[in-house]
Amino acid sequence: MADENKWVRRDVSTALSRMGDEAFEPLLESLSNEDWRIRGAAAWIIGNFQDERAVEPLIKLLEDDSGFVRSGAARSLEQIGGERVRAAMEKLAETGTGFARKVAVNYLETH
Repeated sequence: MADENKWVRRDVSTALSRMGDEAFEPLLESLSNEDWRIRGAAAWIIGNFQDERAVEPLIKLLEDDSGFVRSGAARSLEQIGGERVRAAMEKLAETGTGFARKVAVNYLETH
């Protein structure tokens, strides 16, 4: 997921999404990787599992320095949903920026 080539990263992301449950734990661990590209790719993918174990790590990523990571975290939280997500989205709608904020506002309008 850290490859410089965006097409390679896309293909890896697609493959991980298709692997199912066995990919969840490695993706969860990747949310704390020091490389923003890996954190971001994992953040964008992990919401597909709709597993609440990802909620807290994703909420932490809403404060990441990278807009790509923040946006992926917001998008995955939107897919997972729940009360903890709603509270995080309320905060993000007030203080966030860019695409992540748009996701939060949309979530609040539709949930």
